[in-house]
Amino acid sequence: MTNTLEQAANSAGLTDMDLLKVADTSLPPQAAVAQLRTRYPGAFPAFDARTASKKEVDRRWSELKQEQAAERARAINERAIARMAQKYGDKK
Repeated sequence: MTNTLEQAANSAGLTDMDLLKVADTSLPPQAAVAQLRTRYPGAFPAFDARTASKKEVDRRWSELKQEQAAERARAINERAIARMAQKYGDKK
């Protein structure tokens, strides 16, 4: 396990450094990390705001806000439907 392998793993966002023990040392560090990423995708975050560009972070932030607003609207609608069903009875 070389220092450059650790650096490549850090830059890729590897969360469990114990996986470096099973990395293929015959490959270049970037290729070894890519192989780990395909074998253990759960060890790498899907998105890392620390290494992403500002444009990408802003896009992700906007998506999260839209999802949150949609979830809030859905919850409000469900509560309104439940109140109407309670008030007027279920007409099914």
